[in-house]
Amino acid sequence: MKEGKKMNYKKHLWRRRLCDEFGITVKELILSFATEGYSMRLTIGALGINMETLRNYCRREGIQFPDRAHLRAECKPRPGASAKGHINNPWGRAGKPFKKGKNETNHRAEAGVKEIS
Repeated sequence: MKEGKKMNYKKHLWRRRLCDEFGITVKELILSFATEGYSMRLTIGALGINMETLRNYCRREGIQFPDRAHLRAECKPRPGASAKGHINNPWGRAGKPFKKGKNETNHRAEAGVKEIS
């Protein structure tokens, strides 16, 4: 590519853009990401395409990305990210446990919220 010349590609010409950019075929490029243990999300970020485009291409070409157990460390989901509640809240989504006093009623029990023990 000449200096100063900007390459404009239409939406459906993403394969040509990737071939020009990396110098190898798209199938080899995507296979290299998959065999190295990268996730589909990281791959679409690196290649500049969307998830549906990558899924359709992989389905057509028979490319399988590794499951979560076999991903690289930087591609694995954060621990606790899928747990319910906020990560910064140590008591989870139910909130801080209610301390019962002598003359106090348990407003959480009345509301139907389970106590944490």
